[in-house]
Amino acid sequence: MDKEELQKIIEDVDIENNQDPRKVTDDGLEVGYELFYAKLMTKWINILSANPSDNLLISGRGIHLKRWMHPRDSYPKGLPGYFQWKKALQKFHCSEMLSLLEKYSLEKVATEKISSLILKTNLGNCSETQVIEDAVSLIFIEHQLLPLLEKSGEEKVINAIQKTWAKMSENGQKNALELDLPKESNEIIQKALKS
Repeated sequence: MDKEELQKIIEDVDIENNQDPRKVTDDGLEVGYELFYAKLMTKWINILSANPSDNLLISGRGIHLKRWMHPRDSYPKGLPGYFQWKKALQKFHCSEMLSLLEKYSLEKVATEKISSLILKTNLGNCSETQVIEDAVSLIFIEHQLLPLLEKSGEEKVINAIQKTWAKMSENGQKNALELDLPKESNEIIQKALKS
């Protein structure tokens, strides 16, 4: 695909994600939370991958496409409900992305790769899937760790950090340790890594 087509796809994803009713301020503008998240994914993909493929950039931008339409509280509480929600979300995001891409003339191999990256089907065997996982993990550490700590307490956060860390590459972990985080975040990360 050419750069113009890539840019149009990114713009289409951004239009959809900006419809998120949860608003945040990004560079002085009020935007949908999932648009903010998608931009963070692109930022991290460009940091983690020297020359990211178009498929990787599209997948990262749309990994949470229309996530607000499937809120966590629409599934049972507890770990089984959480995993049920996450699995359903991946399928939903993939389906929404494939629908969005229908108007473009992408080859089947490209749409299959985008699906695979969104579903993270090859984690552990595909460097691009690892970049997606690292980007998601870095966003969690940088932006979602403290709110989770305030909501759920130290034990749950330590567990989440340990599970996140185990899925990250050495490069992802290195980038995480270099983040300029609040003191509370650094302390809980160090506690989790020593446990």
